[in-house]
Amino acid sequence: MVNDSQPFMEEEIEVRGIPRHHLIEYIQELGGVIDSPDHPEQGVRLQGKDWIVWLKPDQSISFASLTIPQIFVIFSGSTEAVNRIVPLFRRKIMRAGG
Repeated sequence: MVNDSQPFMEEEIEVRGIPRHHLIEYIQELGGVIDSPDHPEQGVRLQGKDWIVWLKPDQSISFASLTIPQIFVIFSGSTEAVNRIVPLFRRKIMRAGG
């Protein structure tokens, strides 16, 4: 549950190339619980301790013959919680070529 008495922060991250169900799993691994059903027009909301995450509806980017999924992930909550959870999420979505 987000505490209204603490300073509030919001951060939006654009994620490309990672399927939506993986992003939901990553957020659940960080302590998020699905708080609203996944809806094609509204997205899905997950809630953790002092933070909420919205995954906006899927979009895609076309590049030559490729279609790449694009999802905007919005973290909001206490400044302390968002500053703690966003770097953990970024580590989970990091992809390295090899």
